[in-house]
Amino acid sequence: MPCAAKLLPKHPTCRVVLLNALRSIRLDDLAPLVASGQLFVELATLEGVSGIEKLLKHVAQDRILFGTHAPFFLPEAAHLKLRESELGGLQRAAIEFDNAKRLLAQ
Repeated sequence: MPCAAKLLPKHPTCRVVLLNALRSIRLDDLAPLVASGQLFVELATLEGVSGIEKLLKHVAQDRILFGTHAPFFLPEAAHLKLRESELGGLQRAAIEFDNAKRLLAQ
């Protein structure tokens, strides 16, 4: 991943979404990657109690996308992550819809 942190600033219009990355990448390593360019993460493989709150300590809410990894995971699991999280209405809307809408509109 260090290579990505060097490449993304050289290509500011390139948008990258890390799919299923939260299972294998440490949250401490994720922050510099997200800050290096238009890099987004989705939460399908995010595990643990208060997972979204922990992720928000390392990644801005405008870089987190809702993801289910369906059909391999049940979509309800991703919805439960949002429901069990202590998110404000704007945070929830950003993760569920607004960030993806903004990403696709660029």
